[in-house]
Parts: sequence; structure tokens; C-alpha cells
Amino acid sequence: MTFAVDLPAGRTSLRPAIRLDGEWSYLADPRPQGQQATEETVDWTRHFPGRIAVPGCWQAQTGAAAARAFRFNSHRHRVWYRKRFVLPSEWAGRRISLRLGGVLPAAEVWLNGCALGMTLSSRCPVRADVTAQARPGEDNDLVICISRPELRLDGVFEWIVGGWEGIYRSVQLECHGPAWIRDVFVHGDAQADVGAAWIGVAGRLPTRPPQCELRLTVYAGAEARPHWTAVCPLAGRGRDIRLAIPTGDLPRWSPESPALCRAVVEIHRGGSCLDQVSVRFGLRSLCVKGRRVLLNGQPVFLRGCGDNQCYPATVSPPNSVAFFRQRLSQMKSYGFNLVHAYDLFTEEHLQAADEVGMLVMQTLPFGVVNPVRAVRNAPGPEWRRFLRQELDNIVSSQRAHPALACFSMAGELYFPAQDRTSFRLFNQQLPARTRRLAPHTLVMDTNEGSITTLTTPLGRRDSDLDEPTYARDALRYTPPPKTQRPALAHEYAWWSSYPDIRKRRRYRGLPTEPYWFEEAAIAARRAGLTRELPRFVRNSRALQALLRKEGYEKARLYGFAGYIQWLFHDTLWAVEGIADDFGTPHNVSPQEMRAYNDGTVVLWDDRNRRTFAAESSVVFRFAVAADATAPPPGWRLEVAVRHAGKTWWSESLPVPSTGSAGIVRLRGLRMTLPALARPATADLEARLTCPRRGAITANRWQFWVFPHVPPFAPADGIRVVGTAGPALEQFLGAATAAGTGATTAERLRVACDRLNDEDLNFLSRGGRVLLLSDQALPYYQMADTDVFRTVPWNRGRTGHSGTVVERHRALADFPHEGFCDYAFVNLVIGGWPGERTWPFNLDAWRRVTPIRPIIRLIDHYRAARHKAYLFEARVGAGRLLATCLRIGWGIRHRTPESRRLLQALVNYARSDAFRPRAAVTVESLRQMLNGQRRYED
Repeated sequence: MTFAVDLPAGRTSLRPAIRLDGEWSYLADPRPQGQQATEETVDWTRHFPGRIAVPGCWQAQTGAAAARAFRFNSHRHRVWYRKRFVLPSEWAGRRISLRLGGVLPAAEVWLNGCALGMTLSSRCPVRADVTAQARPGEDNDLVICISRPELRLDGVFEWIVGGWEGIYRSVQLECHGPAWIRDVFVHGDAQADVGAAWIGVAGRLPTRPPQCELRLTVYAGAEARPHWTAVCPLAGRGRDIRLAIPTGDLPRWSPESPALCRAVVEIHRGGSCLDQVSVRFGLRSLCVKGRRVLLNGQPVFLRGCGDNQCYPATVSPPNSVAFFRQRLSQMKSYGFNLVHAYDLFTEEHLQAADEVGMLVMQTLPFGVVNPVRAVRNAPGPEWRRFLRQELDNIVSSQRAHPALACFSMAGELYFPAQDRTSFRLFNQQLPARTRRLAPHTLVMDTNEGSITTLTTPLGRRDSDLDEPTYARDALRYTPPPKTQRPALAHEYAWWSSYPDIRKRRRYRGLPTEPYWFEEAAIAARRAGLTRELPRFVRNSRALQALLRKEGYEKARLYGFAGYIQWLFHDTLWAVEGIADDFGTPHNVSPQEMRAYNDGTVVLWDDRNRRTFAAESSVVFRFAVAADATAPPPGWRLEVAVRHAGKTWWSESLPVPSTGSAGIVRLRGLRMTLPALARPATADLEARLTCPRRGAITANRWQFWVFPHVPPFAPADGIRVVGTAGPALEQFLGAATAAGTGATTAERLRVACDRLNDEDLNFLSRGGRVLLLSDQALPYYQMADTDVFRTVPWNRGRTGHSGTVVERHRALADFPHEGFCDYAFVNLVIGGWPGERTWPFNLDAWRRVTPIRPIIRLIDHYRAARHKAYLFEARVGAGRLLATCLRIGWGIRHRTPESRRLLQALVNYARSDAFRPRAAVTVESLRQMLNGQRRYED
């Protein structure tokens, strides 16, 4: 006996049914997976001592030991479920089916000691005919063994912190007559007046009068009166029927107006209804035109967010439409119109998406974790047959949902690794099968497949969309490569933040072990940074929000058809969401985000620049991005620059009506910045208005204005040693080490990239040294440390999680908000490959003389090393101020912030306020600068 996909997945019917949800008996089998399980190897009367709830997964219900297994994916044994029940005697003589809503990863099933076979379809409901094994009017015994065969599906459910297993959806038995409705799929194009209903009838139909007839009734929304009815005769064996449906008067489904209709299909004979199935559907169209996506004939920018389907309280997806309705409504309130997962969403999730109006993109669970992931590159015949069959099952069971926008055949299937059989399967055959089964959805062959052309050496790809990786650092955005299809930014930019260990208490009593909080707490305690953690969290999230806003706007400016923000919710250790695991927002409100993540937004094309010189002339360039409709006549953009509550400048200009939706670029507006005595931050505000509606949307940005900084005079007593370069020497007005022109006493030595023995002797005897290192100190490369953006994905032990800037006299004349924002971008980001900026690692001195950095790099939470962009210390009788910010690079490239910062550091280092508290020895400083002490991960 084999299990078949249970269609239609979300239907309701009049069939008598018994739900077996609730308490079951269970047994964790100690035998290894490789041993075959049969009815002869199990003592059915003694081996089920535990109690477990269905639906659910065993990891959520069996205590702390299970949680640890859940974390490390260490469970490799079977779990047995058992349920005893009584079938109604009225079911005798009728066909009886067992329906399994979802079992992960695979199930071997017995009813009354008879083997029913194995189901490998872990992502869709399945059914089996158990008429011969069932005992109406008597006790029945159902046993399900959860196993992990080599041939299986593999997605996020198997990956998130080790995977989970169990009967995670309802189990029921139902009965029906000799003929029944096997499938119903209603589809209609929102731009057409005729839709179609595909109806499958199974079993035998009587051929003698009175004959059977099929009735299809369509209801518009919640209306009780039928919108349209059709009747056709049935006789003989079951068959597939296709009926045309007039849809001109039915409401259309869209994210703004998620109107749902209902179709009721019945089999009648005489005055009796033999079977009835009711399904919901929505009318919408989705297609691509050039490099745009059209929804109901109008362009739409896909503002997507990722969902790794992490559920701390239940582990497996909750069996609740209301839960997912609230979850999706929150995403939509932030301006998102699409949600994506590297797996399938459950029926409850899809029903909620239909109701809320959230488009859904699913990557089929055809290999996310090794070893299954590696199989995709060269799948054998058995795997190819299995994946084709599972695609048919999945698409057929889910295609009725109007929210379902796109199926992706695989995630991160890299073209260079594929052989010819893999290419034919994933890039050609599976997309073609999906189009045949669900012609109203988009199809993508793979998310992020390292190729964006349709024509390849192995053949032509079949894909509606491309999803390239586009991760750029802040203010380093460049237009992405041109694609032949609409392009979505893949797992866009991976902005993460520091985990807030104060949220550990949220997990008390839950099956999910919050081990990432413990790792952060242990690392901070070891480094003596526990008191600093609230600042680390606050500053890393401020940087995360800043990067996210810029990223959204640049993706839209540069011609993407959409992006997938990864993620909306944190995923345990991946603290990169807008909200935490429980849906609590971190630091951005829906109103704030919708200013730059909505259907209509105003964009500033800042040309990757946020710092300007006072009294300079600046051209502000704007664009208006609008979904669905072109800007109508009368729209205006009102622009103003404000500082400390005062308006420096304002202007307005009309928004041209171009006749098409998308990006409308406006003419530039020129402003002369005012003269300033001190650096200042300014707010650039843009408001879109129209005469009838008033304000439509508004957006704002911050930029920095620095007054002119003149060079130092030779009389200031600054001496430069090392490879300074002419620009830096000229700015400092300094004599070089090799020069003979020094005429004044040496008040400060500026060392570029090194300190030799003579410099160290100068320090130890009471001299003052400013060390500028942005090139040559012997620091080794560590992943993601020479960047401004946050660490991606919070994996590993290295990366930039943000900064902490102290209120210090060295920075008295340099504006900041307690962390390095856009005024520091050019100073922090290291050149590649010739120039690098590595934060000083101060761990060597922590136990002897703790140094509190003036500008601290927030290290990866698993490491919590003491790293500094700027610090000071006493060395012998002298004083050292050291920075690895790229000041020398900035002086050469005439950035106003570099000149201002260097002026501030030099003035501080020459002042009486330069009195460092911490002290280090000359030898320890020599070891650090010579690279004799390495700080490996």
C-alpha cells in the first residue's frame, strides 16, 4: 500500500470524520536507524510508556534532554507513536481513509498490526485507503514510527538548530461512498472575465438511473447567495473535469484588498448529496514584463522578508491560523508585501496569508543541509524520481492559495557545481512541471545560483526571476549587474545585532534552549564586559537600523524588482530580525519603516556620500518610487534642510507624471551650505504631497557638515615619522624624520604605521606620540572586521557588531551619537586589498592594565575581545594616542571628516588634558606593534 497526496489540502467537507488529535502514547526507540522496523520487531503491548500530544513534535514535549538533542541534532533513533480509538459502526460498508496532515521526516504506519507502508511526503498531507484494515464498531490500534530515511526532503525544518521530528499536523479518519471528490482547483486571471475549475472525481459512479451529477457553486466572498452555478452529468469511473467560470463580477485578490471567494463542489444522485467539498480561492494575476513584476497588470516592488520558521514555544509550526494571521499582519504593518522561507509554509500559514494579503515565496525543501544539499549537484535516478514526485505533490496541494506567488526549485544551487542531469532537473524539468500544475504562479529555478543569464553552457534556464547576492557595505553601493529577468536581492545584506541576554527569561519553561545568550554572557564575563552589554545591544541595533534603511533605498534606486530582507524575526542565534523570536520589535516602529519600505516612497540619491564641507555647494537628487500607478498630475516634493530646529533651506518641485509606475527621478536641487564654527549634523526632509490628499509620504536622512580645517603651521612643533605621504605632511605642517628643517621644539610626534626603537625611547622618556595606522601594521585578516556593516548571520566568532564612542575630550570637536554612524564610514571601512584597517586588539593588556577604548569596536558576541579604533595609554613617562581609523587615506582623498578628526586628535594630544589613566610597558607595546602576539579565533 502506498500513501497519496491528500487533495485539496485546505478543503472542508460533509464527510463523516474522526480526529485523532490529542494525547498519544509514545516510545523513543533505542535501536539505531539502520535496523528495519516491522510488526515482528515491536511488542505492541508493552513498549509505549510515554505520553505525547499530537499535533506537535517530540522535541517540544520531552524535557531538557530533548532540548539539548534539538540543539545538537544528536537524536538518530526512531520515535514511535500509538493511538487506540473506536470507529463508528455506521462506517461499515463504506470506504475509509487515513489522513496524515504532516509527519516529519518520514513515517512507517501500521493499523491493527497491518503495515500500511511509508510516507516520504513530509511537507504535504497524505492519505491511504484503510478500508480493509479498519474495524468499524471495534477498537482500532494505529502505530506510526518516525524515521529518517536516506531518501527524504530537507529544508529549514531539518536545519534550524538541529531539526525536529514528529506528527506535526492533525491525524484523522474519514469515510465516504464509492465515489468521491478527489481534487478541486479554481483559478482565475484578475485581468480576464473567465476562470477555470479543475475537479477530480475518483471511484465508481452508478450507471443506472438516477444518474449522478456534479454541481459547482461559486460564492463571492462571504455572500450567502450563489454567484454562479454549473451542473454536469457523471457516470462510470471517476475522471477529471474542467469547467469555465465567469469571473467578471467577482472581486479581485491583492495585498491591498485580499478578497476571497468560495467554490462548493457536490456529487448528487436523486435527492441525495453523496459528497461535498468546499474550497476558497482568489482571483489575481502575476507575471513578469521585462525586468518588472506585474500584479493584476500593475507593477509591484516586492518588499520581502525572510521567515526561518522558528517557534520557541512549539518548535514545530503552531497548528493555528490565528497565530499566523497575527504574525503576517505584523510583517505587513512594516510595509512588507511578501514573505519567503527555505521550506514550505503549512496550510494554516497559507490560509492566513490569503486572508491578510501577504504574497508568499517558497523554496522547495530539496536540500538545505548536507548531505542532502550535495546530492543536488549530481542526483541519481532514484533521487530524480523522488524529487519530481514530491514537486507534483507539493504544488498540487498548495496551488489553490492566491497568496502563493512563487515556487523556487532549490536554494543556493550553484551553477558551476551542477552536472548536466542536475541542470536538466532543477533548471528545466521541475520549473516546467510547476508551470503545468500552477500556471498562475511565478517560477524560479534557484535562489542565488551564481548566474543571472538565461542561456548557459548546459542549456537555457526556465526561470521568471533571478535572485543574486548583493551585499555592499554602507555608502559603497554600486548598480547591480543587469539581468534578463526581474532581480530580487538575495537575503539582502544580512544586517545583524548583538543578542540581548536580558531576554533569556523569555525562554523559561520553553523547549528551546537559548544557548546563544549563554555564549554571549560567558564571553562578556570572561572579558570583564558584562556591564557594557546593554550599550553593545543598543549601539549594534542603531547601526543595524541605519544600514537597513540605506539598503532598502539603494535597492530600489538601482533597479531591483524587490529584495528579501533576511530576516523579519530573529532565528535564535541569528539576531538579524526587525523583531525577536517572539515578535517583539527591536528598535524600529512600523510607521518609521514604512517611510522607506512601502508602496510609495521618496528616495535620496546621496551618491554614497553623507559628509560635506561647510560653505560648499551641494546638489540634492531625489526620486519617487511608486507601485501600481504612475504619479498623477499635481504631486509635489517639498524639501527642507534643518539643524537644531532651524530651517537652513527649503524648496519644492513638481513630480512629473510619466504614465508608468516605477522610479521617477527628479531634477536636482542646489543648496549652498552655511558657514559653521563647529561640525554639525543636519536633517534632510522630503515630503510628497498632492492638492486633494495632502501629505502622501515623507522621508528623512541625516548628513554631516564640517567647517574648513586649515593646515597646521610649522611652528606647532609636530614631527612626522614613517610613511606619511606628502598630503599628510603638508596638512600637519611637520618636519619629517629625515628632514633638517625643524625650527621649534618637538611637542608631538606623529608616527605613521610603525613605532621603531627610537620612537619607543622617545615615548619612555616622556614624549607624546600620536600613532596613525591605516596600512602597514602586521595585523592578519579576520573575516568581516574591516567593514562598517554588522557581522553577517552571527555565525563564527569574528565580525563587526558595531561601535561604542565615549564622551572624551579627544572627540570634543567631532560630532557623534555614542556610536560610529555615517560620519565614520570612510574612516572605518578598510581599503582592499592594498590598504586595511584593523582594530587594535587590547586583550594582551586587559589583565595587567585594563584600557577603556575611546572608540571601541563591538566584537562578535561569542568572542567579546577588547578591540579599539582609538585608545590612549601611558608608556613609561610618555603618553600614546593610537588609532587605526583611516585618517591618512582620508587626508589624501580630501574628506572633510578626516581633516576634522585629525585636528581634534592633534589638539588633544598636545593639550594638558592628555593624561591617560592606563599604563603599559614599552616591551608589551613593542610586541603588539611587531605582531609577535597573534589573537587567533
